[in-house]
Amino acid sequence: VAQFAEGLRASGVKPGDRVGMLMLDTPDIVALHQAAMATGAIAVAMSSRATQDELKHILAVVHPAVIVVDREFAELASGGIAAASPETKLLYRDHELAEWKAKPAGVLKPVVRQPDDPAFWVMTSGTTGVPKAVEHRHGNVGICADYYEHVLTCTKNDRLFATSRFHFAYAIGNMFAALRMGAGNILLEHWATAESVAATVERFKPTVLLSVPAVYHRLLDARLPGTAPFKALRWSFSHLDQIDEAQLDRMKKLGMSALIHSRPLIQGALMHKAHGDKAWDMPPFRRVQDSGIRWGLGSDATAVTTSNPFYTLSFAVTGKMIGGRKVNRQSVTREEALIAHTRSNAAIVFQESNLGSIQNGKYADLLVLDRDYLTVPADQIKDIKPVITMVGGKVAYEANAAGQRATR
Repeated sequence: VAQFAEGLRASGVKPGDRVGMLMLDTPDIVALHQAAMATGAIAVAMSSRATQDELKHILAVVHPAVIVVDREFAELASGGIAAASPETKLLYRDHELAEWKAKPAGVLKPVVRQPDDPAFWVMTSGTTGVPKAVEHRHGNVGICADYYEHVLTCTKNDRLFATSRFHFAYAIGNMFAALRMGAGNILLEHWATAESVAATVERFKPTVLLSVPAVYHRLLDARLPGTAPFKALRWSFSHLDQIDEAQLDRMKKLGMSALIHSRPLIQGALMHKAHGDKAWDMPPFRRVQDSGIRWGLGSDATAVTTSNPFYTLSFAVTGKMIGGRKVNRQSVTREEALIAHTRSNAAIVFQESNLGSIQNGKYADLLVLDRDYLTVPADQIKDIKPVITMVGGKVAYEANAAGQRATR
């Protein structure tokens, strides 16, 4: 990291500049991502499957000071730079990075950054239009490890494996978590296939694996979940926007869980524009509930919508966006939504013995609310606020008499 940071500085990278990466997933891209942040720059990993037009758009948004590429992406990058960001310097992993690595490692001298300063951008996939840059700040880095440590109860002895490419949030989050915990982080150099994922699971035996629907379909088609290395994992399928009954039945037979979030709460109008009438069933809360499989409800953190759980519960019950527009017809009952957001989520993250319900022997993590979730008008669920928050039996938050926030 220190060598790459000095190399970036020597190439003219300054705090606030963007450092683009169009590379294979190797330790070099991990080190370069860290080095860019250490120089005070903003790291931006880009999809190696971007078309020429998509890359032109990305470069026009990012305007990186430099972009580091593997040779197989050189022609794509050169065309994009010429068309959209001619001031960008093109660097090569097997040339400039190799030269930087060959030099003796000095002391890393990171630029002092604040928690709210930008650290890296994640480019969206563009399914609702064109790719957009989502800024993540230095304060977000620690949150990745917090989730793995405190929710998934991971330690330095775990081995994390995200099959997604490094430009996806899953892979970047895995990287930060592994580095901060001292855990193992397993990388796939190329895009995932059923064969490469199976070989990696067999060889490295990850304790946490994150993937995407397309890869899970390939694994199912190859009948890999029935093999010993895969049986040792607890499998969940995330998002499920367009899943059908046959696929749900297949999941149930395999003992899988479903993870559903409330993206249309904010993006519902865009989803209707992009998907037409299909968007009325995205996500298919009722279809999944009726299938009988365990499903968890959440917000996908702050990546696509607010993390406020009462907004999420409100959407699952009413199918309405924050502004009141109806965009989903797959509503579930209040009780079903609450179970999904509490007991089911606890089981999905291996915490069913500690979290999810108020019982003897479990953590005393609970809320006292300003109104009854089960009886208020459905349109008021989103407005529910905590009066008292307890964590481990201790009051962590309490509203004062004037209704203002007060924390302990």
